[in-house]
Amino acid sequence: MMKTQLEKNMEELFDIDPNTKPIIEVIDESKVTPVDTKPALNTENDIDSDYKYARENLRNIIDSAQSSIEDLASIASTSESPRAYEVLSTLMKTMVEANKDLLEIQKKVKALKEETPSQPQNVTNALFVGSTSELTKLIKQQSE
Repeated sequence: MMKTQLEKNMEELFDIDPNTKPIIEVIDESKVTPVDTKPALNTENDIDSDYKYARENLRNIIDSAQSSIEDLASIASTSESPRAYEVLSTLMKTMVEANKDLLEIQKKVKALKEETPSQPQNVTNALFVGSTSELTKLIKQQSE
């Protein structure tokens, strides 16, 4: 097997014997656990746990952004650099969007919980069974 220039450079850099055989990893298939490829059902617990996870992540982002905004505001006012003010405004915009996302998640979870399988609704139609001439006579009778 021909070695690439990278492999040759690495051998030289790390002082590895050029005649060393490469390590080949063999995976014992009996120890491999199969991955479940079926999609999980949206149960009430899944919805709640996902909501809590996403909510907690967004809250952590908002909290860390709040402290960063204070630091960036201090840096921007001290340095009077336009770039510092630009970064500060971008972070503030991102924080506002994260707050909106937090409220949006709540709205979506509420909609998911209220979602019920649609049940067939009764529809009553007036139906005339007969010929055209009978329908015309019926209409004339009702108009008189």
